[in-house]
Amino acid sequence: MYRLPLIAVAVVVAGSAVIALNPSGSSAGRATTLRFDEKNTFFKVIDNPPADKGQSPETGDTALYRADLVSGKKKIGTDQGFCTIVDAPKAECTVTLLLASGHVTGLDSFDFSTTHFQPFALSGGTGSYQGAYGQARIAQVTPALAHWVVTLKR
Repeated sequence: MYRLPLIAVAVVVAGSAVIALNPSGSSAGRATTLRFDEKNTFFKVIDNPPADKGQSPETGDTALYRADLVSGKKKIGTDQGFCTIVDAPKAECTVTLLLASGHVTGLDSFDFSTTHFQPFALSGGTGSYQGAYGQARIAQVTPALAHWVVTLKR
């Protein structure tokens, strides 16, 4: 089975969630960095035609997922999303990170054949993340675990 982000969802180095402000102090240059692990709690492949008998996502299939976001042993939120396989193991993925102080959304391509960090675009948010945009770096370690590093700017 191809590794799918459990965002993704997904984006992250094990450790505690960290918020860091740009030392310049200007509101335009303000950056927030979050580090966490994504641990899968739900995964389902919608096997679109042509149907196959396997569970590995193939071109045209859609994978739905949900995961817990953890920092150390503390749960800091959840994420949920879906990926449409466009050229297995590559997919177009949409994710929403549900954090205590707001939500962050993203959409980008993802290659499930690698365990290396790869970029993922983040396009907006709510609550504390209103007006934020940025990029996550996600490393899919196993099918059930991904490391995330999220950098948001305002």
